[in-house]
Amino acid sequence: MPKRLVLSVLILSAALSGVLGVTRGVVRATQNDYACLQFYYNARQNWVLDLNSGTYLHDKRITSSPLDIRRGAVSPDGAYVAYVTQTCVGFLNLYVQPNDAPTLNMPTLCTDVMTCWRSQAPSAAARQLQLDTPAAAIGWSPSGEMLGYLWGARIGAIKVAVSTPEGRLIAERSVEGDHFMLHGWSASGRHLIFSTQERLDERSRLSLHFWAPQQNVLRSYPLEDVRNVSWYSLTSIAPQAERIAIVATGRDNMPTLFIVSAQNGIERHETLPLHIDWRANWSPKGDSLGLYHFDPPYWHFSLYEVSGATHRSIGGVTTGSSLAKRDGLREFYWAVDGESAAFLRPNRDETSTLVRYRLADRQIVPMREAVLSAYESPAKGRVALVRREGDQMALEVLDVQSGSVRSIAVRPHIGDVLWLRGADALVFTSDSPEDGLLYVEHADLSQSAVQTLFRAQTLYDSLNQETATNLLTVWWRSEAGQTYFDAYTPAGRRAYRYRLLIGRSSRPPILFSTADRRAALIMVSDENGADYLQLASGNGERALLIDNQRHSTTALWSPDSERVAIVTSPLGNAPSKGRQRLRVLDQSGALHYDFQAITVGLLHAWTRCG
Repeated sequence: MPKRLVLSVLILSAALSGVLGVTRGVVRATQNDYACLQFYYNARQNWVLDLNSGTYLHDKRITSSPLDIRRGAVSPDGAYVAYVTQTCVGFLNLYVQPNDAPTLNMPTLCTDVMTCWRSQAPSAAARQLQLDTPAAAIGWSPSGEMLGYLWGARIGAIKVAVSTPEGRLIAERSVEGDHFMLHGWSASGRHLIFSTQERLDERSRLSLHFWAPQQNVLRSYPLEDVRNVSWYSLTSIAPQAERIAIVATGRDNMPTLFIVSAQNGIERHETLPLHIDWRANWSPKGDSLGLYHFDPPYWHFSLYEVSGATHRSIGGVTTGSSLAKRDGLREFYWAVDGESAAFLRPNRDETSTLVRYRLADRQIVPMREAVLSAYESPAKGRVALVRREGDQMALEVLDVQSGSVRSIAVRPHIGDVLWLRGADALVFTSDSPEDGLLYVEHADLSQSAVQTLFRAQTLYDSLNQETATNLLTVWWRSEAGQTYFDAYTPAGRRAYRYRLLIGRSSRPPILFSTADRRAALIMVSDENGADYLQLASGNGERALLIDNQRHSTTALWSPDSERVAIVTSPLGNAPSKGRQRLRVLDQSGALHYDFQAITVGLLHAWTRCG
């Protein structure tokens, strides 16, 4: 170790050891506990702080900045996250690790199934999969039991592989090509679907591939009329059948529809009218494709059956003229059998009529009048309708195939409606003219029961169900003026409640200790713009304000969820010399360590000291 570095380490260690004298409630940890913190300062100076001794030493384990942006994908059950890191020379590495290390930069566990932006370096539990390429694509199977990924192995060669979340390689293949695009997995999880582009002399050949990794069987179909993968306007995988629809620009610059299946190859190939902004809506069985297309100033909806029939501009055109706002985009709601679809036809009195289109005879039949809004169930086949009944509003559920209607509730006013995944249930908001409060109600359709979850003065955002946890989360203000953050299971049981000490009208960053969320850190601001960091524990009613100054704050719970490290820096998060503060608290809010006027850099990770 160079003498200058040794001297710096000794000075920093002595300074921190001196600060230890003013810590409160110090608890020494064993070698197996998480009692060391890693920090990133710059490319050459990375540090580890031993909370037991206060020593602050150079750490060679951190090899890159923890702030490098990484793209990734979370498994459907939320248990694992796969993400790609980029090195300074532009190459990528693929990691898979348990989804258990949230930070304040990524306020909760990654819950977005499609993309997740990581701000932490690989944890000790991360497994590096074979990958060393400037381009890569990743995607989880629907069950979350397989991770598919593609990368450019060399010029003219593309590799595709599938591994388990634990890192075991299931299969790997090489495909000729210079460019690729991963479309995803088939609904059954049997096939990984992707496209490759191969240059042949002065032209390119585009191929669509269905790969079954369990049997290591690859089926490839050329798309002759498409120049390259960047000309795809839309790709949509069917909810059943091993099938995908692609709208791409052909060599004649006209949009072209391809419907391709793993078994039959290209099933439909035809030129479409010249439109923009294509959007797809498959029938539940995957045997008919609905296409929305915007031909200014109107939206159109057409159906393309795999068997060959075409139904163009069903129900005429809409009256909307704004592409950005999707004005007039008429949603279609499929019946379970895929033989009919329902949609709203506007009336002159600001209501709509729900009508059904039958594919067999191409007839449009009215179903329900005076509809104010409609919400399709996640499983399709049913639609929740809010209808006007005299001076009241009625919430009901309609089965598109049979036309049967089930009454849920009648209220003076019904606002937001949300179907819940994981249960045969929905939630809705209603207003009461008697007390002026907003009611959030849960309807269990399997039990024909409606219960009030809570009464609020204000809801700060729309009803929202988290992707990975399936919890309904709501920020709201009580009639007493308190601000709460609630979460409920799909069955309507409250999972937790946190109270904000300072009211806030927008969703603040929140950092949970563990998946069971026994404790949380919440970033709030007062009316003057000062930032507060609140620690809430237990049922959330006990809270402690940690900071009330304008600071850039980062925080990280230890993997065992027993401690949280909090670093406050000047605005901009620049680790200016002697201006940072590090505190370590337990779940109850007890302060164990308080290092003031130090320079630690960026909080990186908790680690064991042994």
